Amino acid sequence: MDHSLKSEEYLLAQKLEEDCHTHYSGKQFWSKSVLQQIITSDYVRHLLTSGNKQNANYDEIVDTHMRILAVLTQLGKSSDLWKIIEAGVSDKNLPLRKVNLRGDISYSICLKDSPRTALGCFAHWDKSHRELFLSKQYQFIPAFLDMKDGKAIKNESFDSTVLLPFLEDEHKTHGGYGDIHKVKIPSDCHGFDGVLKSIITKDYFAVKHLPADKSRSAELDEEFWQEVEALQRYSGLVHEHLVTLLMTWKIGDQYCLLFPWADSDLSSYWKTLSNAPKTDSVDHEFVLWISRQIVGLAGALATIHSVGDHGGIRKYGRHGDIKPENILFYPSSQDQRGILVIADFGLTAFNTTGSRSNQPNRSIGNTPGYRPPECDISGGTISQAFDIWTFGCLLSEMVCWTLGGPGKRNDFQMKRTTLWITNVNTPIFFDVMINDQDKSDMNKMKQGFSRYVPCLGRKQLKQREPKHAIMAKPQSEYVIMVKPEVSEVIAELHNLPQCTRYFHDLLDLIEDRMIVVETPNHKRVRSPALLVELEKLQRKVSDADSYSLEPCPSKRSTKRFPPVPADLTFQAYKTIETHNPRLKTRTDGTRP
Repeated sequence: MDHSLKSEEYLLAQKLEEDCHTHYSGKQFWSKSVLQQIITSDYVRHLLTSGNKQNANYDEIVDTHMRILAVLTQLGKSSDLWKIIEAGVSDKNLPLRKVNLRGDISYSICLKDSPRTALGCFAHWDKSHRELFLSKQYQFIPAFLDMKDGKAIKNESFDSTVLLPFLEDEHKTHGGYGDIHKVKIPSDCHGFDGVLKSIITKDYFAVKHLPADKSRSAELDEEFWQEVEALQRYSGLVHEHLVTLLMTWKIGDQYCLLFPWADSDLSSYWKTLSNAPKTDSVDHEFVLWISRQIVGLAGALATIHSVGDHGGIRKYGRHGDIKPENILFYPSSQDQRGILVIADFGLTAFNTTGSRSNQPNRSIGNTPGYRPPECDISGGTISQAFDIWTFGCLLSEMVCWTLGGPGKRNDFQMKRTTLWITNVNTPIFFDVMINDQDKSDMNKMKQGFSRYVPCLGRKQLKQREPKHAIMAKPQSEYVIMVKPEVSEVIAELHNLPQCTRYFHDLLDLIEDRMIVVETPNHKRVRSPALLVELEKLQRKVSDADSYSLEPCPSKRSTKRFPPVPADLTFQAYKTIETHNPRLKTRTDGTRP
């Protein structure tokens, strides 16, 4: 190699060292755009003059061999580029593979599509240089993460040798539904800028690693594609208050999903004192923001509940796990206060028109604190009303926080934390109580229950209660009602000095039409109607300062909704039999 080539090669190698990205593992890597800034056609012309190729198209060489040239430069072998070009090998063939032919202990290099054919252009290299080329090439072909046409989710299958372009990788949470990592991806290694107009990512993303278990691979595959299906239908591209799945990939047995990283969820947002609202006065801009977010979340929920036509079949969905931890907060370019987004569709279910309100309540995942009554009622169905109850619970806590800060929300949680059928205190929003009846009936029930429980095997206990078991239970031995503590706190909120007409109307909507124990004559509001009502309130907030600015506390009596008679599920009966909790007794009238 002549001195001029050595000099040019050294300068290029030095430039590559200066302009690289550093992987969280310590490795260097180079994106295509970084290489394009360094390796220009003029640079290549100077570098390769000794090759004596008078008619060489250096622009084309940059387009087709830029990455290979960068690897060769680091190895001090840029002059071998001509041999590689003549062999028909280009960047599109990367990564190259090693091949061991006829027991050759030093092995050769081959194309990944021709694993039995050694490439002669590397034959004169020693083993150490071949090993260096094969290992270094991955640093120049990091995965580029993006969407199809900027709007469709890519589902990739990566080789285990792939270099994911993560500058930072921090393990944040671990759970049964997967591990969450916070990663930083340089802007030249992803194509997500501008995809989500209302969210600022700052190049930070969340990678959800789903559990890998070879013994359950088929089941995990189904769970993965179920979650992906939900996330494809619901995204920030459809409604800005829905989280957006940006991409998925699989490496070996590990499935991963990529989302924009959220600074916090609503639960941690509420706990951060710097976010706490003023409780000594009414901030109109803050109330406007709260109103926008509530309408936005309601709109996102209505979108979930009416997915649309798919393959000629009208499908409807439900989220199944609305709670503060599943509402994410993002900084936004369109709202200086940020934006709230519904996330975590791991429990989401889809149903057709005929089945959307007829899903059995057996094996339904739910959040203990926001658990709706139908989870424990025999024959109860899990419908979209499930989400209305949980959303109502969330809004009640949001109003607590807005009017009284974190302290008022904590007080609300403590007041409604009472004894549950598990004999443990929980902040659930409804009570299961004993219905006042003749003691002989109670004894008959207990005797009947004791007779059939011992005869059920372990396998049978996991199934729906048998018919003879249902017959052994007296009708309406229990009643269900919204906890009095919930109604008492809502009455207190009405009487807070900073409560305005907006919050009076919002609390009435929550109490009368959302946190409702359903009966045939009293149903929760449907999500489209809920959205309409909330939009009306928001317009009043925007149009009339007095509606949201002028405090008008109201000393209201606590609403007492009559208890609803209910036959409990077999599992609920079994829980009561096992834990023997000291449940309250109701003696007043019951709702028909």
